[in-house]
Amino acid sequence: MESHGGDVLPGEEPKDPDFGFPFPPYPIQLGLMRAVYRCLDEGRVGVMESPTGTGKTLSLICGTLAWLRDYRARGCTDGAAAEARAGGEATGAAPPNPAAGAGDLPPWVYAASQKRDREAAAGDGQQGTRKRKRARRAADAAPPGAPAAGADSEHLLADPPSGAGAAAASPDTSDEDGSASSDDESPAFSGPKVVFSSRTHTQLAQFVGELKKTAFYADPGFRVAQLGSRAVLCANADARRRATSGGVLRGERLNDICANLGGDSKVTGCPLGRPDVLKSAGRRLRARPAGDVEDVVAFGKQHHACPYYLSRQAAARSTIVAVPYAGLLSKTARAALPVDLTDAIVIIDEGHNVIDAVNQTETVEISLATLEATLAALKRYLAAYANRLHVKNKIKVRQLAAVINQLKVWLEKERDPAAAAAAAAGAPAPHTHERGARNAVGGPSSAAGNGAGGLSSAAGNAIGGFSSAGGTGAGGLGSAAGNAAGGNGNGAASASALVAGGVGGRVGGAQDGPGHRSAAPQQQLPQQPQQRLVSATELTFAAGIEGVDAPGLAQFARDARLFRKLQAFAEDASAKALAAGLRKTVEGHLHAVRGPTTAKRQPEPATATAPPDTPPAAVTTAGMLSVDSFLYKVLVADEASQRILVTRDASNPTVKIASVFAADLFSDVVQNSRSVILAGGTMSPVDDLYTQLLTPSSPGAENSFLAFPGSSKPALLPAAPAAEQPQQGSLDRRRAAKISDPWRDVVFYQCGHVVPPDQILAGIVARGAGPAAPVFDFRFSNRLNPGLLQSLAAAIERVASVVPGGVVVFFPSYGYERQVFDAWDRQGTVQRLQSATGKTVYREPRGGEGDVHEVLAAYQGDCDRKGGALLSCIVGGKLSEGINFSDQYGRAVIVVGMPYPNSNDCLLGEKRALVAQRCGAAAAASMLDTTCMKAINQSIGRAIRHRGDYAALLLFDFRYSQPNIRKLLPCWIHASLQTYSGFGPLPDRLTQFFARMQAKT
Repeated sequence: MESHGGDVLPGEEPKDPDFGFPFPPYPIQLGLMRAVYRCLDEGRVGVMESPTGTGKTLSLICGTLAWLRDYRARGCTDGAAAEARAGGEATGAAPPNPAAGAGDLPPWVYAASQKRDREAAAGDGQQGTRKRKRARRAADAAPPGAPAAGADSEHLLADPPSGAGAAAASPDTSDEDGSASSDDESPAFSGPKVVFSSRTHTQLAQFVGELKKTAFYADPGFRVAQLGSRAVLCANADARRRATSGGVLRGERLNDICANLGGDSKVTGCPLGRPDVLKSAGRRLRARPAGDVEDVVAFGKQHHACPYYLSRQAAARSTIVAVPYAGLLSKTARAALPVDLTDAIVIIDEGHNVIDAVNQTETVEISLATLEATLAALKRYLAAYANRLHVKNKIKVRQLAAVINQLKVWLEKERDPAAAAAAAAGAPAPHTHERGARNAVGGPSSAAGNGAGGLSSAAGNAIGGFSSAGGTGAGGLGSAAGNAAGGNGNGAASASALVAGGVGGRVGGAQDGPGHRSAAPQQQLPQQPQQRLVSATELTFAAGIEGVDAPGLAQFARDARLFRKLQAFAEDASAKALAAGLRKTVEGHLHAVRGPTTAKRQPEPATATAPPDTPPAAVTTAGMLSVDSFLYKVLVADEASQRILVTRDASNPTVKIASVFAADLFSDVVQNSRSVILAGGTMSPVDDLYTQLLTPSSPGAENSFLAFPGSSKPALLPAAPAAEQPQQGSLDRRRAAKISDPWRDVVFYQCGHVVPPDQILAGIVARGAGPAAPVFDFRFSNRLNPGLLQSLAAAIERVASVVPGGVVVFFPSYGYERQVFDAWDRQGTVQRLQSATGKTVYREPRGGEGDVHEVLAAYQGDCDRKGGALLSCIVGGKLSEGINFSDQYGRAVIVVGMPYPNSNDCLLGEKRALVAQRCGAAAAASMLDTTCMKAINQSIGRAIRHRGDYAALLLFDFRYSQPNIRKLLPCWIHASLQTYSGFGPLPDRLTQFFARMQAKT
């Protein structure tokens, strides 16, 4: 490895920089810091895999900040001197003492000013309370849905600007709601920023906690700020109350309320957003040690300042900014960040999720019911505000209602009469996908209707999306990619939580996968809805909206935040109507109990339902925002990588617009930043990152690959010749090369585990237990074989009997897990398994988070008190990622079968076609294997969570022994991995393994 800290004499070992690691690092931690340092020094894109328990986050922090410190020391930027002044004014004033006054004001004057502000805010709050009481009294006498008389309703559209202002009006590009940051001071730091992103605020808080362990945290040149949404940071209790509907805080409504209050731009708006208060509190916040979002919220409440805008001010003047996925991976949210990504260092944790997350930000689905609810709400809105809307706004809202009505009429035609008739008769509906005799990967293509999945619908489009009627194959996939990836689709009935590529192809044991096609009779394919792809032009002509300025109307709706106001209006009207219905019900019951009090006043009969004109409930109105996004993406944005999918249904057809190629949405991050690092505990297989996220900018180009010691090289991408690798020298020269071709150099670093190989018993089990001992073949055509299911139960029983702790069994889909347990229940297998092992069997529910946590707590309780239990989970489900099955909670992990995605999925076929076009047919052909094994590796990673942990990892399917699948398993498992052609010796190996581990610990 080249040195980056100075000159190296011939024959000398390269000298590592001072990484500032708080503890003596393990060799794998040192290797990761070296890889990060070199990646940043050469301006490359890095993919870093470091298993859980290896100190990944701390190594990323130290490697990154050590490079930034040395970069400053080389005189590349004056950011260190500027950052040292971040606690004070740009003029050089010392950071204010919290006990002192603000700026030049004496403390007693400052205190009086603060007291006056608090009293004024309290007065405004009392006055607002009185206004709201009067508005509620007026609302009781008003018709349902009408605004309160005399009240300045938050649902009313603002009047359009006139004259020159209309031409100068700009679209809403600010964060979430149109409010801009109030910090008008120039940033104190001008050097490269570090932007760290993860999925949740909790994970970002953990990142800040790891940073606090290092010496960099105390250095004023490495200030950190954490960003968050208003739902997390808003401290205005009244705004939060108004944004809560049905006990749930509506984030979009909270954004709209903040915008209506004027954010920080009006003194008469939110009392926490006054510019003078924010400026003063911002100075005080910068003088404190940085904290997470909870610290910022507490600080904002203490100083009567908005934590949301305080965090944005702090981010603009910080070296390190922690951002949730939603703020970085969405193009719209990125444009509103208070951080310029130009020449920044972007580190994305949980990098295996990035493709799905990027695609999901641009995926919107609307149903016929949503369009009907939106249209009804628009009509009520127009009726309620007919006399208050500006004439231009009224015209555009009516035109927009006409466009939505046309879309509704078009989508009504997508009702499936055959499915409706079959449902009414109680018979199964006819299949809508042609099953065909599909071939394995790499085999010759078969007759029309085969390949990557033709549709037997009227549209007849193949899943590749580029062939004409007749369903003749994968369209644009070419020779190798044009064949199906292994067989039989399980379809939507599997309903696994993992989405193939983030756009709707569900993983659920849906493919036979690699290997020869089974000669056994094939099962009937579960019912799937009829689907077809349409273009934006086809949609507009089919809906009859080609003759109107639909793009202009969609842009108007977004700029005016119409659908946000419409949703709030509908929710309020619904709540009022339901409250009125409840009052009538109570009055009816009282009347029945007490009898009529007078002859003239007779209450209406009691009813448990709302009035007939009640708008849809909040759960339906939440879809109104999706109508806004759908119209904008179809009529205005029209990205090249988006696809429109129409799904027929008996009663509620849907239309979805989805991104199928994340690279087109992520390219500006790679182009603008200095370096991007994707890090995670389980990144392999990484082929999808190269082909779908970091693909070359033009077809036929190749990524080069730089392998570090301890890393492995993906098979798809050849390394660049040594002469073309960047050599140590001018940073500016390397930077210029990266800007010209940002995808050219990709670093992949893969390190081992802190756990030694002898603490892992990893096995591929190719044959079951029991007298017949069938082959563990869980392909779709064979997976419900009664003998196979009984052999599976016997194998799980024998493993669970010798494992001293919890056993976690992963099934490929919810549907298959239910079928297995139904078969076992009919034969009493589950009861026998529990009696033989002494372990209670728990199953992952498909309900909400509360149900999952309840089952998980019960399972862990049995592991603690009773010496173990058995938990059935789903690959890609709620318990397959982010859950810690360490120590006694996961002494054995069993994976049953392989969760291949459904090759009949239209969007998956489109994605494969684009990958084939951009990266070649071989890349498209490997997508199904990569998607499947990435999900498997995540499930395996739930065990072995720290250096002293140990566990058995067992893969029940003969296909895992095939070389093209085995190589995709995590690198740290290979040293311990054995293939068991028969089940016989496995129980004895398990007994010896656990006896040795218990004696060792």
